[in-house]
Amino acid sequence: MPVTMLGRNQRRHLGVASAAGICIASMIGSGIFSVPGIIGPSLGTPFNVLLAWTLGAVLALCGGFIVAEIAAANPTAGSVYHTIHNTLGARTGYLFGTVSVFVGYIASLAVVALITAAYAHHFLPEIDVRLLATAFIVVPATIHALKVIAGARLNDAFVALKLAIMAVFIGAGMFTHIDPITASAAAMAEAPPPAPFSIAVGAAVISINFAYLGWSSVNTVAGEVRRPQRTLPIAILGAVAVVTTTYLLINIVFMRAIPPAAMVGADDEPMADIGAVVARLYFGEIGGDIVTLAIIAILLSTLTTMLFTGSRLFLAMAWKGELPASLGRCNAAGAPSTSIAWYAGISIVLLWVAPVEALLEYTGLLTTFCAALAGVTVLVLRRNVRGRPFSMPLHPLPACVFLALSGWLLVSSAWADPTVTLASIGTILCIVLLRPVLTRNPTT
Repeated sequence: MPVTMLGRNQRRHLGVASAAGICIASMIGSGIFSVPGIIGPSLGTPFNVLLAWTLGAVLALCGGFIVAEIAAANPTAGSVYHTIHNTLGARTGYLFGTVSVFVGYIASLAVVALITAAYAHHFLPEIDVRLLATAFIVVPATIHALKVIAGARLNDAFVALKLAIMAVFIGAGMFTHIDPITASAAAMAEAPPPAPFSIAVGAAVISINFAYLGWSSVNTVAGEVRRPQRTLPIAILGAVAVVTTTYLLINIVFMRAIPPAAMVGADDEPMADIGAVVARLYFGEIGGDIVTLAIIAILLSTLTTMLFTGSRLFLAMAWKGELPASLGRCNAAGAPSTSIAWYAGISIVLLWVAPVEALLEYTGLLTTFCAALAGVTVLVLRRNVRGRPFSMPLHPLPACVFLALSGWLLVSSAWADPTVTLASIGTILCIVLLRPVLTRNPTT
């Protein structure tokens, strides 16, 4: 996610298009290339699929308003963390920051590595997907640990490539006739589709959250927009509308080629590489391979960016005393090699102990928990603090809708997969218990 580091004289310079563009670029990532195939079999019908993605959009929209109000009132890097720290207490702030780092970077890195490996497996079928995923973390992590590298222009090029691939998929899917893959009668009989707003749909939205995750990027720009009371609602609405439309169209394209119930591979596992499978159906073997290689390039760029930005967050937290001091040291070349080693190492352990669908749910659960803390914070702020640069429209409706949806999603996920829920609760408990060890000032 982009982190703005602007001086005082440069604040309040972003217009609607710039603010919306940052949010759009942050939201559209690896999730849309994998999540549709992972949740498709559990949803069963096109209606359930589109409903789940629309609910994800509602959550992103309400969450965007919550984060925008907090960030506009406290326009600093990490404003949500600092506001939760000051509003709900130091322990809650520490929990939010640490869980956010663990989920937003460590667990997410493992997810993206597994998704990348699933696509690369088409070209290297003899190599285990987890070995490929490990290599996709180790190689860029080693490069980042040895030397500080900059790649802003390259990253911009990958964003353009990502949007171009979306356009190609949508164009091909809407105007090309193909014979769709169908699910077997036995599979349909064994797994009848769930009802709308059921536990299965709620659990699917938890995974969909990964694809919408970038909505929180408004946190980084809310304090720098011109006329925030007008600009922020338009930018957030516009960004969520563009991303939702793109996601719904991509899902329609996928479902024209493969009905949701048939989105399983030869091993009867959900299709984490659905983009590659559909590309071959629409463009043939050669065209499909070209599109798949482009998707792999995008995913690799995401991995390298996550390693670069995530390791710097570890560095900052260590300097602040919220992680061990050893994580704040840089080598002679200026690279935070210790932070990168721990970051990459924990991610590699995660990808070996859990499949990608479990990691997606795990990431979604903890992300929803952290976002709910922000929702509670904005309600407390409204009661205690008068006057703010940006007030969310229709307060308190967005915050209440967000908290109600989050509660439903957490309950649905716990009911659908207690193991992942227990792992999430265990993670939170471990982080709480390790506070005296991880921090150098745990009493504040």
